Amino acid sequence: MKRKINFLLLTINIFILFFVIGCQKTSSLEVSENSNGSTIQSKEKKEQEKDLAKNDKSKEENEHEINYNPNLENPYTEKPGIVFSFDDRSIYDWYSLRNLFKENEVTATFFVSKPQELSETQIQMLKRLEKDGHEIGAHSTEHLKLDEYLENHTIEEYIDEEIISCKENLEGKGYTIDSYAFPFGVRTEELQEKLEEIFPCSRGTDHTNETIRLKDLDNIYFSCGKKHPFTLGAGIDEVYENTSKEIEQALERAKENDEIVIFYSHHIFKEDSYTTSFERFEEIIEKARELDLEFYT
Repeated sequence: MKRKINFLLLTINIFILFFVIGCQKTSSLEVSENSNGSTIQSKEKKEQEKDLAKNDKSKEENEHEINYNPNLENPYTEKPGIVFSFDDRSIYDWYSLRNLFKENEVTATFFVSKPQELSETQIQMLKRLEKDGHEIGAHSTEHLKLDEYLENHTIEEYIDEEIISCKENLEGKGYTIDSYAFPFGVRTEELQEKLEEIFPCSRGTDHTNETIRLKDLDNIYFSCGKKHPFTLGAGIDEVYENTSKEIEQALERAKENDEIVIFYSHHIFKEDSYTTSFERFEEIIEKARELDLEFYT
């Protein structure tokens, strides 16, 4: 009887031993599987992150390469195109074009005058436009007429009070200022030369007349791939009387001759003659897209 009890106890102990060992193996296997699964998952995540980083880098490189030719004097202007520029301080009007410009990948330059009078809302609007890829430029502190100013002042005073003061005011608000537009388009050769030491680029104005229309106004067209420290633009506001058809012809010339044409305007919604309608911008953008023209600042 005692032998039977001992045998039974031995059998139970052996059974318990195998059971414990089996549980340990199972537990070890599960840990191993979880560990391997975690490792695989971690590896896949790293591969995905690597691919994403690679794609992002490739995207950045592709964006950098768009119209970029290192053999050119100005490597970012290889394609024929168009420049929209705006003068004065119609910030709310300019900002109304933001969605239209974003949808059509349009960039423009906004030349701001009297920056000391900007409201906080206007400052933020301009910052959003700059963040979108548009350029903020200087357009003088008080928007004075140069010829009238020089009757009682020197060029040096004008540069200090009207130009450098405007540039520093805008930079103090957080903008990058690399260009300047002459108020009323008035300039002298001496002033233009001095400005080349302050700004990489400045813009004046030229106008059509009864015999010379937009497509023949050579001064507003610039060759691609070249640096142009001084440029001229033609107005497209109502006051300049350049029709939609003539603007189309200007774009067609730019395309045909591998040129960049420069326009400027002021208001969008104001009821005065210095206004270019929202609809006209839509028409110009549509025509530019049809001709595969690039938009530049």
